[in-house]
Amino acid sequence: MTKRLLLETGIGDVSDPDVYASGVVWSWENSDAGQWAKKHAKQGKIWYTNEFDPEGAEAYSVVFRIRVYCEMSDKDYTYYSLKFGATT
Repeated sequence: MTKRLLLETGIGDVSDPDVYASGVVWSWENSDAGQWAKKHAKQGKIWYTNEFDPEGAEAYSVVFRIRVYCEMSDKDYTYYSLKFGATT
């Protein structure tokens, strides 16, 4: 099993980035892609990070970068990428 990046998106300058990030992650988890990923992730575990993006902050656009990860087999990740789109 390998750590896989399933979703990468950004949000602007907000007062509480964790609250806004959780809404993005919740929407993705309830999509077809998120449901499929939860079913095929190792032990059904998916996690996300919310990090400050200094390059985006300088451009006054994307300030926080949200990334969703899981551990998934090569075969399942290939299927995910073909069906829902590759992230990288």
